[in-house]
Amino acid sequence: MAVNSIQFLRTTVAGRVPTQLEPGQIAFNITDKVMFVGDGSNVITDLSGNTTAGTTGKGLFASDMDSATAVAASNAYTDTAIANLIDSAPGALDTLNELAAALADDPNFATTVTTSVSTVQTNLTAEISRAQAAEGVNASGIAANVADIATNAAAIATNATGIATNVTNIATNATNIATNTGDIATNATNIATNATDIASLQTSATNASADIVSLQTDLSNEITRATAAETANANAITNEVARATAAEGTNATNISTNAAAIATNAAGIATNVSDISTNAAAIATNASSISTNATAIASNASDITGLDTRLTAIEAGIDLGTF
Repeated sequence: MAVNSIQFLRTTVAGRVPTQLEPGQIAFNITDKVMFVGDGSNVITDLSGNTTAGTTGKGLFASDMDSATAVAASNAYTDTAIANLIDSAPGALDTLNELAAALADDPNFATTVTTSVSTVQTNLTAEISRAQAAEGVNASGIAANVADIATNAAAIATNATGIATNVTNIATNATNIATNTGDIATNATNIATNATDIASLQTSATNASADIVSLQTDLSNEITRATAAETANANAITNEVARATAAEGTNATNISTNAAAIATNAAGIATNVSDISTNAAAIATNASSISTNATAIASNASDITGLDTRLTAIEAGIDLGTF
């Protein structure tokens, strides 16, 4: 059964017990220091837990309000709860202060540990990645070194072959030197022979004069060729002038296109000015809405005052007097 209100009754007559209570009604025997609470059951339950038949839906149960009894029960409950809480914990960890000290007085100990573990995991992952990358670099370096060693071994073998070849060449050169000594004697004989040949060459010089005349003819022909080449260069310069003129026309077209783009940007700026005006109008509308809300808040404050008055009237009706 739903309880829509709470009502109180009281008596100072020792031993008096209410015969029925509606759900939500509470009765006090001030002399006996006993409280009776309507629980909507069909029985009356006394302080010892014994029950007797009651009015249907108007049952109640008794509760001891004596402070000594309550303190004893509270102490027994507290002692049991503390014993259960400690549950044979070691002496260094059987108080909240000792537990707090063990947690470094950190109210966010779980978060701190989680963050620390996450940081360690992140660092461990980073170190694993770094080590793996370093191992990869080292493996590449080792492979490169192995290749270099093989190359050097091949070069050493090649150099050994070259040294052996050089030894052979030195022996050959010694033989050649001996041979050259004989050749020098032969060359001396040839020089004498060449003197005779020089005289013959002087005769040939006369013949060379005729060759000079032929060369002059060839020079004239070269002059003719160079003149033709200069004409071709002049034509190429003319063509370049025509190309540059066409390029200037293209630049003029680009300048016209840029002017059109500037005009478009100017139109965009005008649109932005219009948007600013629209925003100003929206701000004015918001100011009006704020004023309306302020009026509504004032009205709500008045309604709250009325509710306070009504609540005071309701509270005045919950005391039903004596039983």
